[in-house]
Amino acid sequence: MEEEEEEEEEEEEEEEEEEEEEEEEEEEEEGGEAE
Repeated sequence: MEEEEEEEEEEEEEEEEEEEEEEEEEEEEEGGEAE
């Protein structure tokens, strides 16, 4: 049971990292357009 919980936590962390990367890319695009 404990191993399954750890795997789920790792997956959630990976998803959060991906979302942060996407947000950064969007901000860069918006910044480029503003210039």
